[in-house]
Amino acid sequence: MTRFLGLFLLFCITSHVVIAQSGGIRGVVKDDTDQRPVAGATVVIYLPTDSTKTGRGNAVTDARGNFLLLNVPINSYNLEITSIGYEPFNAGC
Repeated sequence: MTRFLGLFLLFCITSHVVIAQSGGIRGVVKDDTDQRPVAGATVVIYLPTDSTKTGRGNAVTDARGNFLLLNVPINSYNLEITSIGYEPFNAGC
């Protein structure tokens, strides 16, 4: 049985207006089947035009599945979440 990652409260882009015009991306990674938090999942954001997926920011989820990416320049990004035992999750934001 293949397990899938779900992303709850997907993207709360907080736009703190500062000179650099950067914000943050916050979310919770949960198992799509039973809604249990996924600890230790890797969250990476990269520009849609970046075919190498080098990443503009990354985070690892805590014990409750929470992650926070700070100082993210305002832009459109692709988000990828990976964790052992799960299919990768990809979304645009």
